[in-house]
Amino acid sequence: MRIIVRPKRGWRKVVFKIDDEAFRRIELAGSKYDFRVDETLKILIKGDFLTKRENLDVDMLVGEIKRLEHELYKIEGSWAPLKFSAFGIARDNQNLATD
Repeated sequence: MRIIVRPKRGWRKVVFKIDDEAFRRIELAGSKYDFRVDETLKILIKGDFLTKRENLDVDMLVGEIKRLEHELYKIEGSWAPLKFSAFGIARDNQNLATD
């Protein structure tokens, strides 16, 4: 199978020739992780895939995201009464303007 890669701008192109068995394996790997074939090929060509060592960093980042979400909910909770009263004032002003 021939794969033609073109840049977003410009006229250059690169042609890759992949045998059918390798292409079937790429399709299988993409479907296993719910990627389209073009996304899988892009990851393989660029080398943007995770290794086992980098996978540990992902777990640390997930924990950091959860911590930040908890902090965000705490901040939003402290601002909720102010937002509610501002909404009430805006609603009152709208009602007064229509009368």
